[in-house]
Formats: sequence, C-alpha cells, structure tokens
Amino acid sequence: MKPQLFYQIADAGGAAARKAVTSAGLLDRVQFRNIHYDEVRADLDQLSGRPGAALLPALWDGTTLHEGLDAVLAALTRLGDGVPK
Repeated sequence: MKPQLFYQIADAGGAAARKAVTSAGLLDRVQFRNIHYDEVRADLDQLSGRPGAALLPALWDGTTLHEGLDAVLAALTRLGDGVPK
C-alpha cells in the first residue's frame, strides 16, 4: 500500500506537501488524495476517527495518520532523502 497524502487544493500546506513529494522524487511512492471528493473525505474521516476534524495536510503511512504540514514533512523525510522542510 502506498502512503496517502490527503490535501485540499486551496490550502498552502497541502501545496507545500505536494511540492515536497515531487521535489523528493516520491511521486511513484505516494498517492495524492484531494478531499474535495466525498469518498476521499470519508476515507480520511475513518482514518482519523474524528469526522471532519483531521488537520490538513495529512499523510496515512499504513499505520499512522500524520496531521499538519510539519508532521507530514517529517514522515516524508523518512520515506526518502532530500525532502525540503
């Protein structure tokens, strides 16, 4: 299972997280999930256990939901080298 990056298009943190994935060459290892779509929002709500309350961006690594830009960037750093902070 690929780690899943949950984001909102208009959110600056989501843009920074997507840019970090791209800059680090992790596009083939991370799935982008735009919460604009109901099924994506439902998946995020289920993972967080707090419907509508997950802090974005968020990264699900298969075990942990990392919430907020700092936590997402730290988790991405563990996935690959060179992720900008």
